[in-house]
Amino acid sequence: MFENMYHVLDLFERKKIVLGSGSPRRSQLLKMMGLKFEVNPSQFDERSLKKSEFEHPREYVEHNAQRKVKEVASRMAKEDYDLIIASDTIVVQDEKILEKPLHEEEAFAMIQHLSGQTHYVATAVALAFHDTNGELVVESFCTTTDVTFAELSRDQIDHYIKHGDWHDKAGGYGIQSVAGAFVKTINGDYYTVVGFPIQRLSEKLCEWIQIHAQP
Repeated sequence: MFENMYHVLDLFERKKIVLGSGSPRRSQLLKMMGLKFEVNPSQFDERSLKKSEFEHPREYVEHNAQRKVKEVASRMAKEDYDLIIASDTIVVQDEKILEKPLHEEEAFAMIQHLSGQTHYVATAVALAFHDTNGELVVESFCTTTDVTFAELSRDQIDHYIKHGDWHDKAGGYGIQSVAGAFVKTINGDYYTVVGFPIQRLSEKLCEWIQIHAQP
C-alpha cells in the first residue's frame, strides 16, 4: 500500500508537517505512514456549521475539514509549516448526520438507532499549504464506507454506554475499539471508519511532495 510513500519519505524529512487534530488514532496512523510531524489541534467548533445549509452530508464533512485546517493555518506563521493536515468524520444513518454525542443519553440513542441497520461513515481530509505566490491553498477529499451493525439489545447498549467508550467518537462508536464487536460487515475502506483514510491520503501526499519537493 505504501510503496510510493516509501519512495518519497526522504523528501518529507525536509518538510514541516502539522497534524491539525488531537486524535490519538490519527497521530498513530500518520506515524504508521512513516511521517514526522507536530500536533496543533484545530480549535474550530464543528457544531458551528448548520447542517441544513449543505445538500449532502459529504459536503458538510468536507467543509468541516477545510474549516479545521484553515483555523490551524490562521494561528501559524507561514514559515512554521509546509503542510497542515486536518480531518473530520461523521456517521450517517438515513441521511441524518450523527456526530460526537454530548452525553450518555445521546450516545445511547445513536447506538440504538444504528443497531441492526446499515449506515455509512464519511471521512474528509483537508491539506493546507502555500503556493509559489505565498497564498494559502486548501485541497480536500472525502471517502465513505458502509457499515452494518448486528442487532443489539438494550442491555448490550447500556453496558457499552457505561463503559464510556463512546466519548469523542462520531456516531458514539469507534470500530477500532470495543464497539468493533458491534460491526457485522463493512463495505469499503476500514480506515475511513477509523477516521483517517490512509490509502487515499498517501496518494495525495505523494502528489503534493512531487510538486513541493524543493525546499
